Amino acid sequence: MKARYRNPDNDPRGPWQSISANAQAGHGTQEQFYELEAPGGRVHRLPAGRCWILTESRMKEQIADGRVWFGRDGNGVPRIKKFLHEARNGLTPNTLWLAEQVGTNDSAKKHTIRLFEGAEVFDTPKPETLVQRILEIATNPGDLVLDSFLGSGTTAAVAHKMGRRWIGIEMGGHAVTHCAPRLRKVIEGEQGGVSGRVGWQGGGGFRFYRLGPTVFDEEGQVRRDIRFPVLAAHVWFSETGRPWRGSGAAAAGEGSPVLGVHDGHAYALLYNGVLGDRRPRGGNVLTRATGHGRVRHLTARRHRRPAEPRRRNADRCAWGSRVVRPARRASPAARLPLLRRPGPRPASEPTEDAPDGPRGWGRPHPARRASRPERR
Repeated sequence: MKARYRNPDNDPRGPWQSISANAQAGHGTQEQFYELEAPGGRVHRLPAGRCWILTESRMKEQIADGRVWFGRDGNGVPRIKKFLHEARNGLTPNTLWLAEQVGTNDSAKKHTIRLFEGAEVFDTPKPETLVQRILEIATNPGDLVLDSFLGSGTTAAVAHKMGRRWIGIEMGGHAVTHCAPRLRKVIEGEQGGVSGRVGWQGGGGFRFYRLGPTVFDEEGQVRRDIRFPVLAAHVWFSETGRPWRGSGAAAAGEGSPVLGVHDGHAYALLYNGVLGDRRPRGGNVLTRATGHGRVRHLTARRHRRPAEPRRRNADRCAWGSRVVRPARRASPAARLPLLRRPGPRPASEPTEDAPDGPRGWGRPHPARRASRPERR
């Protein structure tokens, strides 16, 4: 945009661009309708439906201060000079962006051919100079740029070179064949595109993530064909805000629902439909063996105090030798969001579901309790 500012009259105030000195007359005042004499003697009259943007007295002040341009011969149509050093609120972008300013698909394709030697390239890639113009208008250094259709990675590459943070999303295979290799070259200091313009010499980094299998179906229910590690990873991240890296007895294949310990708490996933084994020994019930025993084992390896167990409500759970079963079977999606934090096992505090079981284990959700048929 700065290329629009020039200084043909060698004004000591520096480069400037000119704007029209007249505007639509709809809101003009009487003082804005007059004849204007140029320094060369030519008299300028307003076109129909137009008025001067300045009153006559203000216009004469601007002419005396050298802020009105009448062309090189002093008789041209008057235009108001706007100096670059006074553009405090940014620059207004041009509506028309010419090829010599922002590049073409042809120049962009030649660039991508050099980047991906021997690989298939996109037919109409965006030139980096075009993306640079857009980011100059819409962002500042350090801003976050999102491209949800990353394509060949042009937007991410330019954002990286310009000091912007970025997120790119791409479902096609070129996320691996084009985007990731291109961004690695950018980090190594690749000198194509806008590298010379922005002084790019390399640096930075990025993380490459893959989407995991779908957890929920179209109706918001847990998928029936879901595998335990997939659901375990979802539950662990929902509770801890961290990725599940397969820690704990469950990942070790020891038939335990315990996912691991985080911040002094142990987490277990109890869901029969996942493990496909309803036996208490199948690892899908929380007993002293599969629950606290595993927790103590995990915390001992970490040299920490015993963790407080947390679990996800499921078909059934057990404490010691007793199995606690909810009175009414709920859908998997309704069961999963229920989080219980059990306290010490009371001596005798009956619950609705287990007459002599510990309070908090196996207790139904209030919404389901209200709709349960009355027992006889």
